[in-house]
Amino acid sequence: IRYKNEWSWMSIFETRPGFEKYGVDVFFDKNANLVKMYWADKGVNVSKGDKDWDHVKWAYKCSVLAGVTVKDHLVGIHFMASNFLTTSSIENLNTHHPIRRLLRPHTFGAIEINLGAVKTLSVENGVAHRASSLSWNGLVHALTASYKLSRYTSMSQTFDLQGMTSTIQADLQQEDELYPYGHDAQDFFEVVAKHVGDYVDLYYSDDDAVTSDKELTLFWDGLHVDEPLSQFPVLSGKLVLVDTLASFIMMVTGIHNQVGNVADYLVHPTRTSAKIRPGATSSDVQGAFQGLNIGLMTSQLTPRLLNDFKHLLLRDDKLEATSKVFDTFQADLRNLSAVIDARNERRRFPCNAFNPKCMVAAVSI
Repeated sequence: IRYKNEWSWMSIFETRPGFEKYGVDVFFDKNANLVKMYWADKGVNVSKGDKDWDHVKWAYKCSVLAGVTVKDHLVGIHFMASNFLTTSSIENLNTHHPIRRLLRPHTFGAIEINLGAVKTLSVENGVAHRASSLSWNGLVHALTASYKLSRYTSMSQTFDLQGMTSTIQADLQQEDELYPYGHDAQDFFEVVAKHVGDYVDLYYSDDDAVTSDKELTLFWDGLHVDEPLSQFPVLSGKLVLVDTLASFIMMVTGIHNQVGNVADYLVHPTRTSAKIRPGATSSDVQGAFQGLNIGLMTSQLTPRLLNDFKHLLLRDDKLEATSKVFDTFQADLRNLSAVIDARNERRRFPCNAFNPKCMVAAVSI
């Protein structure tokens, strides 16, 4: 067994009568072939050839859709990363602050969409409640647990702490690239971090300039709340500023594209659903339509990441330099997109999660 994907943690959440509990752990060999599964609802391991094999594969897909949607998408990105970034930039940085201008493409429309999510997705008998198997107590429990499990870690740390860097390097030595998500994610973060670093260098000459910026300090405090196990860094200078801003931008662009873009999985009832009925291997009519409705609710037009945002820049003595930084960012994004397109032509598992041409600039969908 080489790879493991765990979702049995979801089995603690209460479901409504007529539905199974979420939660399946899956195990793959070195060639990414499914070897076995742990079915939390029954507390048993299931292997190929067992009578429940196809149903448990379905239960796994449903668990991933529901778990990613609640924990990573709704709570982690919308209610936390995007919400903190947008709110703090508006409340603590004046309209002419250079960092507010840098972040504006990535906060556009966030307030409206996040408030909409509160009103429709996290209320009793709301869209998410009805589209899932969860009881109201189960959804409240899932939302609370998702908040407790979501703690800030910079993207540069994430690559090492989660073993992503070593997995990527090992993967690139194989004939088939089995972890394209990690490979592209690293490259995308490098482009974003370079963009943020080049811009920050224009307005902050050294670490003292960062730490003495009172508005920036207030903005920093607004990016997080004091919670147990919080790992949010101290604003000590330029390096941590660049790393953190780049991480937030990546969360509301690339990571959001990965965890929030579920339309492809909902176009056919055999692909996945947010509900698990006993013995089922596809969605029922109601579940399929509910999933499609959620997808259609988030299909509004919004600015793409590949775009010209120079109209947001300050009209100051650095305009020529900042314009060059923004133009370079767009060129780097387009170059990366071409690289990922070429990779996908030879990949067993094509991946566009971090392909800039597939991204919007903020969470405003």
